[in-house]
Amino acid sequence: MVVTIYSQQPLHEKDHIRDYARKDFYWGIADRQKMRDFLDLARKEGYVAARSKFDFKVEKPAKFRQYVDGFDRADFHFLLPLDEQSVILDLGSGYGNITIPLARYYKKVIAVDTSLELLEFIRVRAESEGLTNIEYVHADPFEYCNLPFNDEVFDAVVLSGVLEWVGAAKLDENPFVLQMNFLAQIRRVLKGDGFLYMAIENRWFPDYFYRDPHSKLRYTAHLPRFIANGYAKFMGQQDGYRTYIYGYFGYCRMLKKVGFSDLKFNFPFPSYRNPLAIWPENNAASRVITQADYFRPAYTSKWRILINLLSKIHLAGLFLSSFMIIAPIRESGKSPSLFRLIQRIRPVVHEGDYVIKVVNADEYFASFLLFHATETVPYASARVARKPTGGEDDVLIEFVGDHE
Repeated sequence: MVVTIYSQQPLHEKDHIRDYARKDFYWGIADRQKMRDFLDLARKEGYVAARSKFDFKVEKPAKFRQYVDGFDRADFHFLLPLDEQSVILDLGSGYGNITIPLARYYKKVIAVDTSLELLEFIRVRAESEGLTNIEYVHADPFEYCNLPFNDEVFDAVVLSGVLEWVGAAKLDENPFVLQMNFLAQIRRVLKGDGFLYMAIENRWFPDYFYRDPHSKLRYTAHLPRFIANGYAKFMGQQDGYRTYIYGYFGYCRMLKKVGFSDLKFNFPFPSYRNPLAIWPENNAASRVITQADYFRPAYTSKWRILINLLSKIHLAGLFLSSFMIIAPIRESGKSPSLFRLIQRIRPVVHEGDYVIKVVNADEYFASFLLFHATETVPYASARVARKPTGGEDDVLIEFVGDHE
């Protein structure tokens, strides 16, 4: 059976990018003209040569390079219930730091962004890496909910660092309403056994009291919305406060209201943007992370004491910086991608097992610890290639102690 993904013909199509956008829009760390200059160079000399010599004139070049070229931001995909036949929609694909890693493991990725130049950036990079299973869609800002896809065509939708911006480009409606409409559109394009993966900040992270991650102002994340709106205007932001984020229970209510269920929260450290560690929301994992003192760099000593106390009553997740949420339409019973990879080598994973991504300094491999159900001592470690070659070394399992 052939499934038609698109519900509309594009307005234009050039360089394999389907263009549905009626509005000219650009966002990006690098200046728009700089990005265009880079693309001109990449078309002439190739992506790799252009990246080695081009100066984007950004404020923090090393951080920009790591953000664009690093694979670690996409390590969450090993924890998602995906298999090699999955078709994935990456909404707000940006510089491709999630799109490219996904394309190495799964059948097809549709990269959607509101900036044409960023889609061109992903395309030239993917071409340089020999990836042919990515499709590119240029769309209007997501507030307009013009997703040109048929119903129930995707196994997963990735929404990483995007929902908070839905509301900033359309000023005649409340951001919450716009966000809910957008989530309903995502629900529409997912298959019945599909799921949304959403990474986003936690409104109640204490540091956001002093600096909102989006408005860059004090207080706005924590104030009531109408007060934050007036305060932002007073501080010179003429559009007011439009970048709404929520807490644990706020996201639960939003997602359930549009038809998602059986939500699974994962907690990244220090944030979803730089997930050195990721652990699931369960009591055993909470004890492991607390004992390992992963909170130390993120909090003052007083907050660390409070977080350790809250973890004992299973509330620590309410105050972490951000969430990685897996929101299925219904429980599918599918295992995390990591478990499927491990099972190819040795059938060691059992129902109820959980996994924690742990900090490592290897740019080529992501490292994980595997635990049985309620245990806090791992029975194995797993090292997984971020850029798989199809060889035996893509996944390495090592048993801990006497568990083998």
